[in-house]
Amino acid sequence: MDGFNVITVSGKKTNGGHVIFLHGGGYVAEATASHRRIIEELVKMYGLKVTFIDYPLAPEHTYEKTHEIVNESIQRDYN
Repeated sequence: MDGFNVITVSGKKTNGGHVIFLHGGGYVAEATASHRRIIEELVKMYGLKVTFIDYPLAPEHTYEKTHEIVNESIQRDYN
């Protein structure tokens, strides 16, 4: 999405639930391997569809850009 990774993962069986996953990090820390493991567990253990948004970080970007990316991603997944 506009140069930022937005990845949706789901298993063979889903329960209809959909999680938008923002990795945290206060707009300055990147996603880590532990985030991938959390997403895998949500999909495998709970049958959820998970959309991971690797949102823009500071200082190169502001919260406005992150808000734009998140909103566009949600609109794409739910429409």
